[in-house]
Amino acid sequence: MSSRIAMPLEAQASALVSFLAEAKHSLPLETALEICNSMRVAKEPPARFLKAALAGRNIEVKHTSCLKAVALMDGFDGHVSRPKPTWVVAQYAFDAPAITPKVKRHRKSTDATADLCNRLTENLADAKESPYAQVVR
Repeated sequence: MSSRIAMPLEAQASALVSFLAEAKHSLPLETALEICNSMRVAKEPPARFLKAALAGRNIEVKHTSCLKAVALMDGFDGHVSRPKPTWVVAQYAFDAPAITPKVKRHRKSTDATADLCNRLTENLADAKESPYAQVVR
């Protein structure tokens, strides 16, 4: 599946059957179990795999419907409601560890990496030697 925390296979199959029932399609639970099990090892993206698997069983659904079905199978309300990854970069004052660190949250890993490099540069700017890291810009 697309989620790193996989739901039980039976729960995913049940969610798929329920989703298709709402869309006026019927699919036996055994077939849904086969599709969900195959989806876990498939190389294709889950929604694309699901669309092809359902088309092979004469059930035509749109790609956006497959995205929603996969999200429901992963335990989310829909493909838009999935949590977005956030990168957190914190800067601690090692001289005073009880002070709350400066924290920045980033949506992109490249922004977080750049922020981390900037903070390392600031921290190591005053050091005569840096035995642990060297920041080159």
